[in-house]
Amino acid sequence: MQKNKGSSHIVCIASQATAAPFPRAEAYRASKTALQYLFASLRIDLAPENIDVTVVNPGFVDTPLTQKNDFSMPFLMDVDVAARRIVKRIEDRPRVYSFPFRLTLLLAVSKLLPSLWQKMMSSQSSKSTTGSST
Repeated sequence: MQKNKGSSHIVCIASQATAAPFPRAEAYRASKTALQYLFASLRIDLAPENIDVTVVNPGFVDTPLTQKNDFSMPFLMDVDVAARRIVKRIEDRPRVYSFPFRLTLLLAVSKLLPSLWQKMMSSQSSKSTTGSST
């Protein structure tokens, strides 16, 4: 990568799930947050070598993993659509790319109104826990 000065680019796939707390997502969120921190640090360390680093934070993508979820996934996106968006956007080499934007805005509620977000998520968690035991 050092030999290809200015053309090397590392892309990390993390998640928008790091933007807000979700029920039963502690380990998932922690691992994706760790990736974001690791690659943000790498971006600093690799800057003198002219190696770009992009962290991609997709929202909910329809995969075998998300198909197991028993909770609402706003703006669920087809995997091929998500892949095309990522490929198109990383050509610009952004530091961070989070999508879809509508989910980014929705998750901002968790920071602006944390008590409301907690009530919404607690209610959702209670419904899925209650629903799964019947």
